[in-house]
Amino acid sequence: MKQRSIITTWISVPLVLLVMLNWGTSAVAQTTNVVTLTSFEMEIFDPPTPGSRPAYTYPYKYEWGADAPFSYWHNFNTYYTHPEDYNLTNYMGLFTFDNTGYGEFITNAPAGSGYGFGFGGGLNWTNGDDGSVFLSTNLSDYILSFDAKVEGLKPEFTTVGGEFQMRLDAPDDTIQPPDSNVDKDTLIQVNLNFNASSNWQHFVYTLDQGSIANGKTDLDFVLYRLLINEPRFGVNYHMPHDRFDYDGDNAVYLDNIQLQVVRSLPPPPPPPKVAFTVFDYNWDDKPIWYAWSGGQGWSSGVKATYYVTNDAAGEGVGGSNAYIMAMDNSALAGIALTYAGGNTGGGGPADYSQLQSPILADYRVLLDGRVVGLNPEKMTTSGTLQLHLIAPDDTLQPPDVDTANDFIIRLDSSIPNLQTNWQTIQLALNKFSVGSGTLANFTNYFNKISEIQFQVQINNAHSEADWGFDADNMIVIDNFKLERLQIGAPPLQIEMVADNNLRLSWDAVTTGSLKLQSATDPAGPYTDVQGAVSPYTVPGSGGPQYFRTVWVEPSN
Repeated sequence: MKQRSIITTWISVPLVLLVMLNWGTSAVAQTTNVVTLTSFEMEIFDPPTPGSRPAYTYPYKYEWGADAPFSYWHNFNTYYTHPEDYNLTNYMGLFTFDNTGYGEFITNAPAGSGYGFGFGGGLNWTNGDDGSVFLSTNLSDYILSFDAKVEGLKPEFTTVGGEFQMRLDAPDDTIQPPDSNVDKDTLIQVNLNFNASSNWQHFVYTLDQGSIANGKTDLDFVLYRLLINEPRFGVNYHMPHDRFDYDGDNAVYLDNIQLQVVRSLPPPPPPPKVAFTVFDYNWDDKPIWYAWSGGQGWSSGVKATYYVTNDAAGEGVGGSNAYIMAMDNSALAGIALTYAGGNTGGGGPADYSQLQSPILADYRVLLDGRVVGLNPEKMTTSGTLQLHLIAPDDTLQPPDVDTANDFIIRLDSSIPNLQTNWQTIQLALNKFSVGSGTLANFTNYFNKISEIQFQVQINNAHSEADWGFDADNMIVIDNFKLERLQIGAPPLQIEMVADNNLRLSWDAVTTGSLKLQSATDPAGPYTDVQGAVSPYTVPGSGGPQYFRTVWVEPSN
C-alpha cells in the first residue's frame, strides 16, 4: 500500500486550551489570498516571473448617437518600458489614442451623442485557474489594486477620471436556465471610478465600492463564484476630450493589476486527489477503435488537404506509435483567407462508470503533443480539442422521434504551446467552453453518458506566420487520457469534549482508507496512532501534539 499526501495538521491540545480558556474570545487574524496578479513583466528573467503577462489584450473605441469619424487611432502596447529603463526591468501597459477626428464628431453630431476609448484584457491567475480561491460571498472582502498614470492632459487640468471594470466570467450556461448565447456567462462586472494624474498613483478599492453593471446583482457571483474561470479587466475613458486634447498625444499607463480576497484563517491544505481513468489511448497497447479523416473548413473554394494516420509508427513519445493529422496547405499560398482549417477525430474504449461527478472541475485531459512544419520564426502554435459526450436515445426528456443517441454536450478547448518538441499538456474540463449542448445536460445526465468522441483541429492552416505552405505539416498526439479526480482524504475536524479533552473526527473516503498519525513537532517524524478510528479523543494533558490524516491507496 502507498501513503499519500498530508491532509491537515492540528496544533497541540494544550495550546488550543490556552487560547480557549485563558484568552477568552481570541481575535481572528486576517490575511489575503492573491486571486490574480498581472504585472506585464516578460518571462525572460532569471528566475522568471510566470503568469505575469496579460492572458490577452485589446484596445477599443465606442460611440453613440452618430457614426464614428473616419479618422481615429488607438493602441495598447503591453511590452512598454520607459526609455530610461535600459535594463528592461519594468514592463507595463501603455494605451495611446488619437481622438482628433472626434472634434468634428462632437460639433456636428446630434444632441446626446458621445464617444469613448478604452482597453482591456484577461488577467492572470496565481492559483492554477481554480475558482475555489473566491472564498467569500462578500464583495467587501475582495481588494482590487493597480498603478496608473496619464499623459496629454490639457494644461488647466491635473487629473482625469477613468472607469476601471473588473469582470468575472464562468463557463457558458453556468447561470440557468440556458440561453442561446454561447459566450461565457459574466457573473459580475464591477465598475470603479478613479482619477489618474501625470504621476504614478497606487489605487486600492474593495469591490463593494463600485457599481454592478448591466442591471445585475451580486447574486450570481454568490451562487456560482467557485466556477469562475476567466477574470478580465477594462479601462474606459468616456468623452475624453473633457480633459485630454483633441490630438494623438494621449496616453494611459497601467501596471500591477491585482485582485486579492480577505480570509479569516488560512485554508487547510487541499486534500490529495486520486486519478481514475475514463479513457487512455497511447496507440500502442491502448489504441482507439476508430478514426475519421479530416474534414476541411475554408473561406473560399481553395482547400488544404488533410489525412490521418491512426497508429503512426515511431512518431510518438520515445519512438512509440502516435495519432497524426497531416496537412498539405500548399494551395493556400498567396490567397487571402479569413479562415482555413482541418479536423480529425475518433473514439475508443472508455470506462464510463468513472463518470461519477456532475462537476467538470473534477475531470482533466492529459496529452502529449507536438507539431511538425512550423514557420522557422514561429516557436509555438495552438490547436483545438473537442470532446463530444453522448448518451442513449431519449436520455434527454421528453422523448423525440429521432432514434439516434442523444448529444449531451460538446466541450471545446485550445491545445496551447504546441511546438516541435513534445509537450505534456493538462486541461481541466471546467476550463473548456461549451460548444453545443448545455452544461445543465452534463450536470443532469453525466452518469448516463455511454460514448465519448474526440476531435482535434488545426484552425490556422492559412497562416504563413505559423506554417510553411507545403506538405510537411502535421499535429501529433500521444498518451491521450481523460481522468476523473477524486479527493483522497478529507480534512480533520476538532471539537472540545468533557474534561478539557479534544475529539478529532474525519469523514470516510470512497476509496482506499485513512489512518491517523501524530508527532511532537509539526515537521515530524509522524507515527501511526494504532487503532485510531473516527471520532478519536485526545487527552487534554501532556506536551504539544500534532495530528494528520494520511490516505492509503487500496491494495490491488
